[in-house]
Amino acid sequence: LTATLAQRGVPDPDAAVQGALAEGEALAFQDALDEPGARPERAAGGAAGGTDGASAEGESAEGEGEERPVRVLIGLERYALAEESLADGLSRLVNSAPKQDGSAADWEQAAASAQGSAAELIRAVAGHGL
Repeated sequence: LTATLAQRGVPDPDAAVQGALAEGEALAFQDALDEPGARPERAAGGAAGGTDGASAEGESAEGEGEERPVRVLIGLERYALAEESLADGLSRLVNSAPKQDGSAADWEQAAASAQGSAAELIRAVAGHGL
């Protein structure tokens, strides 16, 4: 982000980003990366850096979540709040679907009686509840 701001002629890109974050015009988020190789390397590097065994153990126990690599995302406040509201609404919608109560046989019977893409649609509805 700061490199792009510098390309656009912003005099001090780091200060501009920090100012936007401080004023609340932009929000910073941390998105955990699911890279299987990254987590053990960081944990090994953290343990090797400590000279005192007790403090290294305490750091690894306390900061277990911090060991995971993250990507920092910065978004405009209004868009971030809109996205969060949308995510909450979708979560409520998904959780409002009735739980499976053994009616899978009924859905399969309905799908078997249908033809072509209608059968596929019935199976999709049966599998996802929406």
